[in-house]
Amino acid sequence: MTKQYPIHEKVIALDEQYKNRDQQAIKNSTLLDASRICQDLYLPLFLTEYFSNNKRIRNFLEVGSSVGNLTLPIRSFVDRVFSFDICQGAIDISKETNQGIPGIEVFQADGLSPLNSNAIASHLFDFIYIREFHPFTRNFFASLDEAKAIQKEALLAYSSRLEENGLMVIYQVNTVDQAFRPSPEMIPTDCKLELAYYDPRLLSPFIQLFRRNLKLACFFTKLFQPLLRLRGYPTYLFVLRKKAS
Repeated sequence: MTKQYPIHEKVIALDEQYKNRDQQAIKNSTLLDASRICQDLYLPLFLTEYFSNNKRIRNFLEVGSSVGNLTLPIRSFVDRVFSFDICQGAIDISKETNQGIPGIEVFQADGLSPLNSNAIASHLFDFIYIREFHPFTRNFFASLDEAKAIQKEALLAYSSRLEENGLMVIYQVNTVDQAFRPSPEMIPTDCKLELAYYDPRLLSPFIQLFRRNLKLACFFTKLFQPLLRLRGYPTYLFVLRKKAS
């Protein structure tokens, strides 16, 4: 068992809204139209193909899945999706949405203490997708040092459940002081940082332009990034790969 952290008051309030079927809260969590879903899935799937030589994803772990907007689309490309959130209300909605679909397992768990969940602790994953995970994107902690320590411990737990050469992708809007950043001391020693700080909104079209030349796509993405940042919040993508033993 790993340490259990207190649940942030904002998360508790959101969970109550889901449990009460607050329509505005549900609407805010389902504002993912088809194009946004494709965008949020394109890069993870491409990176799996790029780094894993088109290997089929068997077990996919979706961290902080909310009401499960991406769960079914993800299942279309993988054998099994393990989808969880700390909000039981959100999980109840996700279970209703994905009920009866084989290969989808939806459950409640704390993303900061993933090994406390038997569904996570008893499986190895080819892909772990940490998308807009609140403890990595909000000022939830008493200090920046505390945030880094807790985020690092969570990453160590996730890396322990990655298959060799498996990928962990962290995809988020990075605007607050305590947002996760992949400094060398934050990266688990059994993982390699493959990619960082490239805005996915730019990276996707450059990958399509340069086909499978990822280095060239990243170069042009980095060149154009300052222009995009003038338009609003920057979005960051961090890709970790589990080293072969």
